[in-house]
Amino acid sequence: MGGNFDVFLLLLNNISIFVVLIVGYSYLIDLLRPWKSASRQLVLGLFFGLVAIGSMYVKIPVAEGVIVDQRNAIIVLCGAFGGPWAAVIGGVMAGVYRTYLGGAGALAGVFGLTLSAIVGGGLYYMRWYKTDAVRLAIGAFLAVLLTAPGFLLVGDFWFGLDLMKRMIVPWGSAIFTGIFVGGLLLAREDRRQRLEREKQDSQSLFERLFESSTGAYWIADFRAVLDTLNTIRKSGVRDLRVYLGQNPEVQEKLARQVSISHMNQACLLLYGADSKDALIRARGRVFGPDGRRVFVEQLCAIWDRAERVAVETEHNRLDGAVLSVIVSMPIPNDPSEFAAIPVNVVDLTERVAAERARDEALREAREADRAKSRFLAAMSHELRTPLNAILGFSEAIQQRMFGPPGKGVYREYAGYIHSSGKMLLSLVEDILDVAEIEEGKKSLTLEKFDLAGAVGDCVAMLKHRADESGLTITTAIPVQLPQAFGDRRAVQQVLLNLLSNSVKYTPSGGSIRIEASAVDGATEIRVIDTGKGIPADRLHDVLEPFIRGETDPHRAHEGWGLGLSIARSLVTLHEGDFRITSAVGEGTTVAFTLPDPRN
Repeated sequence: MGGNFDVFLLLLNNISIFVVLIVGYSYLIDLLRPWKSASRQLVLGLFFGLVAIGSMYVKIPVAEGVIVDQRNAIIVLCGAFGGPWAAVIGGVMAGVYRTYLGGAGALAGVFGLTLSAIVGGGLYYMRWYKTDAVRLAIGAFLAVLLTAPGFLLVGDFWFGLDLMKRMIVPWGSAIFTGIFVGGLLLAREDRRQRLEREKQDSQSLFERLFESSTGAYWIADFRAVLDTLNTIRKSGVRDLRVYLGQNPEVQEKLARQVSISHMNQACLLLYGADSKDALIRARGRVFGPDGRRVFVEQLCAIWDRAERVAVETEHNRLDGAVLSVIVSMPIPNDPSEFAAIPVNVVDLTERVAAERARDEALREAREADRAKSRFLAAMSHELRTPLNAILGFSEAIQQRMFGPPGKGVYREYAGYIHSSGKMLLSLVEDILDVAEIEEGKKSLTLEKFDLAGAVGDCVAMLKHRADESGLTITTAIPVQLPQAFGDRRAVQQVLLNLLSNSVKYTPSGGSIRIEASAVDGATEIRVIDTGKGIPADRLHDVLEPFIRGETDPHRAHEGWGLGLSIARSLVTLHEGDFRITSAVGEGTTVAFTLPDPRN
């Protein structure tokens, strides 16, 4: 019994051969991973065959010409982890070498190797639906059970039977242990390699997806932040938001603890950066003044153990453009995942711009609707005044209220009817001018013309009214001033409207002055009066149709309130600027430019 136990110990000592087996297998399976199955089985068969041959160099004689070792266990493992063809190749190599060694046990050795190869091949096909421990235990048991009768081939039957009885326990236990323990180690190495490959493949896939994603991402390391927050929590703080507000230096410390390890190409494109380092260096400018608020929301989400946090904010591109974005990130449950949190930045700039444009269009539409209502109300009032005069005086004539026609009073009434009709015609013409300009149907004939002559004609037309009002009109047009470029008739209409307003609102004894000069390739014309002036809060309103400088809307003889509106629109058609400056009691200056696109 003691001798049999010695055999068992010697066989277990021989298990050191599995160290070589595991180290070599670990190297080979990584090297052979891209190879085809047949080539991989060939190489693994050669390798396991060499290891099986090596195991025979540690000979444990159990009878004359009979040796035992771990070759059967190695061939079983060859089939289980290399495949059936690897088992055949390894078994053939070990069988040939055992035959070469000769002795009474050679035939038994080849028999055992053959059955071991069959068992190993069977285990290979069991690897998908059995656990490693169960699969290897079954394989080890079958290997011992099927190869043990090989001892019967040594010598005569009775000698072989006696040898099998003596060896079945120590040899069988050692073979079972070699297959089971060695197999578990190889399986563990298989799993390690597989997990490593899956990790590498997963990382490679993540990197490809990360880099090719059209969404902007950066990877941030929040581990130090998590440690600091845990320390703060342990100190008894309950409301982090209040705590950070009272301790801004803590927030600054936490901000410094966040590091950005990587960002994808879409992120660089979004911010207009050439490189990751350039964007990281500029992140304070990129995140802008609202970055503190966003960071506090992220910290509070981590503190509250939320699933994720998303904050709408504004970021800055490196070229200075402002981006409307949503910054979101998941909050991991596993502290180790805080080492690489993907932070997503969604660009909302176009959507926000579209919403603002929509809101602005809606505001303008509402304002246009109100303007239309004001326009209709004002126009109805302006039309009503002369129409009432026409109807009233014509009714008096029709009913012969002052006797038969021909009396002087009727001639006076006819004059009133005529003047009211002229007022209506003037109003309709002005309204048509406004409509043509707003619809883009007003056409201009652009050419060079003598500005001094055009101004002189306008002054001549209004000189009589100015003299009646006790006003002085002067001009200051430099002789060397180049010819103006524009539509002479439209420019004269602008001047007449401006001069009419000045005459209308300038008290007796005042003055009106017309100046012109060349400014940046354009002709600038200024009409300056010493009139009543316009309050600052009405400077914008007086440019709207039917709005007068005079606040009393019932003074119909003062005009329709269309002059300034038409004047500005005509200047805009010339692509010029139109400006009004005024002070109550000091007068008004209206300046407009006529650009020459050929300069």
